[in-house]
Amino acid sequence: MAEVSIIVPVYNVEEYMSFCLDSILNQTFHDIEIICVNDGSTDKSSFILERYADFDERIKIINRPNGGLSAARNTGIEAVNSEYILFVDSDDYVSPLLVENVLNIAKEHNPDFLSFNNFVFMQNTRKLYLSFCAVDNSLEDKLLTEKSLPASVLADIPLTAWSKLYKTKIIKDNNLKFVEGIQYEDGPWGYEYFCACKSFFLTNTPLYFYRAAREGSIMMKKDKSVMDVITSLKLGDEVMQKHGRFEKYKNTILRLNVDLILYHYNRLSGEVKEIYFNAAKEYFKSFMLYCGGHCELDDEKKNNYLELFLICSYQDFEKAVHNA
Repeated sequence: MAEVSIIVPVYNVEEYMSFCLDSILNQTFHDIEIICVNDGSTDKSSFILERYADFDERIKIINRPNGGLSAARNTGIEAVNSEYILFVDSDDYVSPLLVENVLNIAKEHNPDFLSFNNFVFMQNTRKLYLSFCAVDNSLEDKLLTEKSLPASVLADIPLTAWSKLYKTKIIKDNNLKFVEGIQYEDGPWGYEYFCACKSFFLTNTPLYFYRAAREGSIMMKKDKSVMDVITSLKLGDEVMQKHGRFEKYKNTILRLNVDLILYHYNRLSGEVKEIYFNAAKEYFKSFMLYCGGHCELDDEKKNNYLELFLICSYQDFEKAVHNA
């Protein structure tokens, strides 16, 4: 049995598949299994997977009808027998030291929650940047408890499935599953796993390369599927409320959610943009109502945007933003 399972959901990524798999196969730590879940690909991704599986027996292919990223990840989790899990998206790639580094930390400190940093590779400009997410030096590279974590830490660890080393036991004991049928599913999953953990280890070492601005990726979509952003945020809030963590982290959650909603809002146009605005407005109203109005943003600009969402119509919001 391998020590680490790497789950790779695959859907129509023939252009990037080899680069991703090569980076995983070239790990300095070799005792891994690579579970590639082919989610009904219609391009040459299946052929590429079969070719690699013939070359390296550590690659296991699971073919399933198209059900989306969440369903593919859930299928991969069901097939895992190892102690640890990593997720790698099939259009991204990883450092050759990824598995070795995180396993060394896991064996020395045994944290339930292990988060690492990443680079962002801009596909459209071919430029590489270090992620803006970084924990404070006072928190980095040491074993922490939930009580010793400041509330602001949620803003410094990306809520993405692919930036963590997971304990399989925690996932299976708590029956953790990605929400299927929606996009932007990482948030609720990240909160569920976070709340199931008792010890934490955060490192700023970048070990993952996230490919951004890729045509066809979920983050580039500008249609009504962007409404799943609001759904995902609501589900994430419900997770934190269910586990009694909402009160501590509410200010940081709100700051993160203002950022995320604005990011997608600024990419939209036409009817979809107005629909999205109205959904965001209702979301923020509900959030503030649940907080009893007692929620503070430590960033004046973000606070101004929040106020505009709460009091403005779509047309007035557009005018205010353009005149700012």
